[in-house]
Amino acid sequence: MKISWTGLFLALYWSLTSALAQTTSLLPETKNINGLMYMTGGIGSEESEAMQELGKKWPLLVELSQDHPQRALWISDVQIKLSKKGSKTPSLEIVTEGPILLIDLPPGEYTIDAVFEGRPLKRNIKIEASKSNQLNLMWPIVK
Repeated sequence: MKISWTGLFLALYWSLTSALAQTTSLLPETKNINGLMYMTGGIGSEESEAMQELGKKWPLLVELSQDHPQRALWISDVQIKLSKKGSKTPSLEIVTEGPILLIDLPPGEYTIDAVFEGRPLKRNIKIEASKSNQLNLMWPIVK
């Protein structure tokens, strides 16, 4: 039996590009504000898994949730203000469209002010070159 290397190569290439295209189609649109690229979404298991995988290559992945007795619940519609340390003007000011936020930040120190249902959380984060960072923002249950 003679193997067609060209055919085998083309079949492998097609399956890899098809899988990549499918993963890319699961992702929300990348947006740009003030020169910062970001992506917000993660609605549904396929989109959230695709975003978490992509987040390994972005400088910052933020997960948004609310505490719950059984398990944390994903949340959306969180107001986010991101500022470079020492700046009074936010570099990024958005409302999330899902429980995951990816931001392509240059190295530096930043403050994230997040508000969910009128309740604020504030975190500081340091972004280092060529390193992926994950920040989990979890709001406590209101009693």
